Parts: sequence; C-alpha cells; structure tokens
Amino acid sequence: MLSGVLHDPHTGKVLPHVHRRAPLGAAWRGGAYAWTPQRRLEYANDLDVLLAVDTRTNYDKGSKTAATWRPPRRAYGCECARRYTGIKDEYGLSVTAPEKLALQDLLATCPQ
Repeated sequence: MLSGVLHDPHTGKVLPHVHRRAPLGAAWRGGAYAWTPQRRLEYANDLDVLLAVDTRTNYDKGSKTAATWRPPRRAYGCECARRYTGIKDEYGLSVTAPEKLALQDLLATCPQ
C-alpha cells in the first residue's frame, strides 16, 4: 500500500493518498479477458496505468472509457487522452468508434 500526498490531475486537488487501483473493467472489455494471468498482473501493477485520484472522481469514472467520461478539470483532458491512448497502444487494447471520437476531441485541446 502506498501513502503520501496526492496531486490529483483530474481535479487539481491536493489530498492525502493511501492506495491506488487500476481501471481493470475497461481493460477487460478492451481485450484483457484474453490475456494470461501474468499479463493481467503486469497491467494491474503498471505505474503508467495506475493514476491516483480523489475518491469521488474515482467512483464517478469507475470503468468508464473516454467515450463516456472526461476529467472534471478540462485542462487535464489533453494529458488524460495521451495517457489513455498510450496505454491502449502498449497493451494492444481495442478502441471503440465512440472512444476514438472522444479521444480525437480531447487531443485537439493539446497545445500545438
């Protein structure tokens, strides 16, 4: 278990932090169901996948994808989309048509 101070990029809040959880539901639907147990464990413990956020935001996001959820702090949309697409690419997870459109929209907010 990790602890410390959380600088939540989704909301901009600074909070005490006591644990992390990986977004396993969305990964499962994107192809993780076909992975070996070892690959699932690697994903669940990948520090690039794990993003500590405040409890309310974590529950609001749940296992939603970019097609149905956006970070409350708009300024984080670009970075969120970059992380999301990088993880999808690295792990060979599928991207639905609605996710692709949402990600294109978020990536369009990135500074040029």
